Amino acid sequence: MAVMSLNIGLDTIRSMQVAGPVAQRAFTDAVAHDASVLVNAVIDLDIASVRRRVATGILAALR
Repeated sequence: MAVMSLNIGLDTIRSMQVAGPVAQRAFTDAVAHDASVLVNAVIDLDIASVRRRVATGILAALR
């Protein structure tokens, strides 16, 4: 969902330029929030991957 929100078109950008600074700020905040959510999801996936590799290594050492 965050990726879709970040995938904006030129029409959206143009309409924000016409809408004024308040609308531009709200739009910028929404995109920044979505980007933050996306980055956090990638970090969570990476941490899970590291944990899985560590657990696999421990199990292999115990065998």
